[in-house]
Amino acid sequence: MSKARIGLLLFLFLAPWLFLAGVGSYHLWSTGWLFWAWWPMFLAFGLAYLLAWHWTRRRKLLPDTDTPPPNY
Repeated sequence: MSKARIGLLLFLFLAPWLFLAGVGSYHLWSTGWLFWAWWPMFLAFGLAYLLAWHWTRRRKLLPDTDTPPPNY
């Protein structure tokens, strides 16, 4: 697939999301709710980051690459 086709698909997928995010942000700003809506979203993203870090720090998701596997 050419880069132009991938770019077009990416644009067609992301355009509605970006449009709705922009319209929603403008609406929250114009009604005065942006500050009150921003904090819970920020805390939710921060909590998701901390949980992902905590749950994956002890587990090795990928094998070590120091020594090649046998018969390689």
